[in-house]
Amino acid sequence: MKQGWRPRRSLVLGSWDGEEPGLLGSTEYAEDNAETLTKQAVAYLNVDSTIGPLVYAASSPSIAAFLFNTAKAISANKFFGNETELTLYEQWKTQTQTKRAQLNGTDDGTLGPDHLIKLLGSGSDYSAFYQHLGIISVDMGFAISNHAQYGVYHSSMDSLMYAERFGNPNYSTHVSTARWWGLLGLRLADNLILPFDYTTYAVVMKEDFARLEEKIVGVDFSELHTAIDHFRVSANIFHLKLDAFTMDATSAVEKIGRRTWNEKFVLLERHLISESGLPHRPWYRHVIFGPGFYEGYAGAAFPGISDCVAFKDNATTIQLHVNEVTRIVNDAAMFLKEV
Repeated sequence: MKQGWRPRRSLVLGSWDGEEPGLLGSTEYAEDNAETLTKQAVAYLNVDSTIGPLVYAASSPSIAAFLFNTAKAISANKFFGNETELTLYEQWKTQTQTKRAQLNGTDDGTLGPDHLIKLLGSGSDYSAFYQHLGIISVDMGFAISNHAQYGVYHSSMDSLMYAERFGNPNYSTHVSTARWWGLLGLRLADNLILPFDYTTYAVVMKEDFARLEEKIVGVDFSELHTAIDHFRVSANIFHLKLDAFTMDATSAVEKIGRRTWNEKFVLLERHLISESGLPHRPWYRHVIFGPGFYEGYAGAAFPGISDCVAFKDNATTIQLHVNEVTRIVNDAAMFLKEV
């Protein structure tokens, strides 16, 4: 910035109070500023924990490819002090493959087809932005293990002294987090066309819905299958048109065209929000991803449908929500077509 750089889009930095008692700070901010955020927010990047050697990320599928691309552009985390020529992405992939047997195959709450990124559940400050307002979100950082936080987490020993002596002696994970978050923020702020991808969304919806469908009887899912296929086709056509635009647009139409494409990228996720909310948890409004009812922190695909199963709702009640999800997915597909 000392050299005169200014972002194309505003970067807003936040540090939230009241995370532990119900995510109070971030939730109140999101609710109080809902109208502005819904109209203007491009993405929310959340960092909670940066202690440990393991790369961690959970996100909306629409930003997954962007996470991979930025991780390929920076060096691996030097948590153990060993110099490695790997990129952060290569380190991430190697770690995940090593742990795959412990993660119960691919049915482990991760996004296909790569299964490196987890579903967004709850337990951190992205919740109001993603699951209440439909803003593309990321939760990123580093961890000690795939299943738990470091031992002193949330205790009186969770201190600067612990971090400097044991948790992150050379501050390598803080450096890696800053580089990754910084590159994400820089490109989101400066890219002419936002780096999102909705073809991944279609893959994830189809894969996760197939697993959920196996657990439910007496409900007609045929129209939801058709809606997901509709979304897949629309997403593929959308990106083909975008590729053609970026190759052929003249300077005279480029600026107006860029705004149209970027608005589609930003607002599509909002079209996956139910105004009435999930049947048993109306504050949560994202019909494709949310925190599992019993899992809490862990994410669940089609949370309203899985909630109906958890509450032992009858087939008629489940069908009503399936029909609503079908309508929402179809509407989102139509929104992508209108370009």
